[in-house]
Amino acid sequence: MPSPLRRTSARLHAARVMLALLGAAALPCVGACADDPALTCDPAGGPVAGDPDTHCGTKVVVVAPSACAGEGDGDATMGEPLYNAEGEDDDCKYHVSWTATPICFDAEVYFTIIVAARFDNAPKVGAAPTIEGFLTDTPGHVLPVTGQRAVELGGGRYRVGPVRFDASGQWTVRFQLYQDCADAEASPRAHIAFLVDVP
Repeated sequence: MPSPLRRTSARLHAARVMLALLGAAALPCVGACADDPALTCDPAGGPVAGDPDTHCGTKVVVVAPSACAGEGDGDATMGEPLYNAEGEDDDCKYHVSWTATPICFDAEVYFTIIVAARFDNAPKVGAAPTIEGFLTDTPGHVLPVTGQRAVELGGGRYRVGPVRFDASGQWTVRFQLYQDCADAEASPRAHIAFLVDVP
């Protein structure tokens, strides 16, 4: 039977081996994680602060799901981009807010978008949002193609990305909702843009 001293020594050796293995497993992240701008930029970007959105006033457009398959006779004009991280869509159908993973130059960014009806504040499902964007002062400089996709999280919440900002500066970022629907007044289709600062 091994002595208590030998058993203690064996336990210490096993603990040292386990710590070494754990340390080795963590090492690959040291280089890889440090190279990820989303983890290292300081400060990160975000919404451009300004006056709260009031463009709808008391106007509320009630959406009729049946109008999705109608004719696209609505006003397809895109509204001005909004300050901050919440506001009403261009047609006053929805209240939209957003957050994002750290917004850094040339890093993969994921947006969480929350959509609720202005009529009754009910969360909206099936919106399948997409994101498009351009440098505000250089509209021809658009977001690169990154294979973004939307994941519905429930309760009117969506995670969309990745988005990659390949230039520093102020961007206009537009969320498109229910794009498969006709762009008619009562149709679920809508769009809203925000100003986003990228360091």
